[in-house]
Amino acid sequence: MVNTGLVLVCEASLDDEAWMDVEILSPAAQVERLAEDFDRLIKDWNKLENVSPELKINVSDIETLLTDLQRWTEQLEIAVRSSPPPDRARNEIQVIEKINSLISPVIAEQFGKFESITATVSEEAIAIHRAYCRRQLHPLVMCAPFVHRTYDKPLGYAGDYEMVNMILRDPNEGASIFAKVLNSQFLAAPPAEAHRNRIVYLIEMLSRETRRRVRLSKSARIFNLGCGPAKEVQEFLANEDLCERAEFALLDFNEETIKQTSHLLNDLKAKHRRSTSIRMIQRSVNQILREGAKIGDVEEAPTKYDIVYCAGLFDYLSDRVCQRLIETFYNMTAPGGLVVVTNVDESNPMQGVMEYVMEWHLIYRNSEQLMALAPKEAKAEDMRVLKDPSGVNIFLEIRKPECHA
Repeated sequence: MVNTGLVLVCEASLDDEAWMDVEILSPAAQVERLAEDFDRLIKDWNKLENVSPELKINVSDIETLLTDLQRWTEQLEIAVRSSPPPDRARNEIQVIEKINSLISPVIAEQFGKFESITATVSEEAIAIHRAYCRRQLHPLVMCAPFVHRTYDKPLGYAGDYEMVNMILRDPNEGASIFAKVLNSQFLAAPPAEAHRNRIVYLIEMLSRETRRRVRLSKSARIFNLGCGPAKEVQEFLANEDLCERAEFALLDFNEETIKQTSHLLNDLKAKHRRSTSIRMIQRSVNQILREGAKIGDVEEAPTKYDIVYCAGLFDYLSDRVCQRLIETFYNMTAPGGLVVVTNVDESNPMQGVMEYVMEWHLIYRNSEQLMALAPKEAKAEDMRVLKDPSGVNIFLEIRKPECHA
């Protein structure tokens, strides 16, 4: 549903199983079609026998919890909205913060049970279990903007620039106190926390590596694949005078992302009077694999980078593709430079909720699996794997050896 400012545009999709021909409502067709449609309804209902009883109990508990929470917050909302306008916003924030502090351990307990149960579901039974969870929980959780966008995927893929923005900005978004509480709960979960921690790591890495180049009286050339909103670059431009000694090449496959990010970064450059060179490149992963290290060339001149990093994209790519990309990154990197790639660790405690409720599927890797993707020419002593404070994000750093005459 999109509010254009003048009209409300509602988009709906119909699947074969849920479709009912309007002709069924005509007297002539009613008797003939009712039995057929009722038979289909019963067949669909019988499929639920294959859903784990443990999951049904857990989902029912979550439904009851959220339904009761919704009713309670509706009553609170009446009181909040009856307060004078100057106090209304402040009162609402205070109410939401208090509710979050009270409900967090309860939701964590229920989601913990959900994770334990979904981890035991067999491969052949996953589809019906996911469908059941969505059917039961979506009417309650889809009011949270982050959950809605994650599931809806308006740009066609998970992890788009606006989803990233939602993770990074104020989580109190939604049409009601209930929606804002739910949104806050999902954005306080370990995967979202890990993403925020990743931004902190990237900012520190950009600062550290740029200083390394400045000490050599040189500027830092930086290449980023899958830039998204480039929040770390935004912060680097806004808060580090050192950014004047950096040159960025930012690549993403999505045209809308490129336009939005370019606009944001140009505004920041103007606001803070930065002369930092920023080049935006639109390419797909397949194009990168075809072009290889030439993807980063400036005006067809071979170009080497001091930092080549890719944060988040490996969560969606196979080992074979990731290996080829890291090899390309390594070839693009100047002697002494750094390659950084990130991945969500297999220990993610919200994997079941992400997959069953939000249709958000990742390719998980542990430290050893991520390090195994490194180029053969990279030596073990030149590599290290770090974890963010939550333990959910892991970072592989590969230092390319200096050339010695």
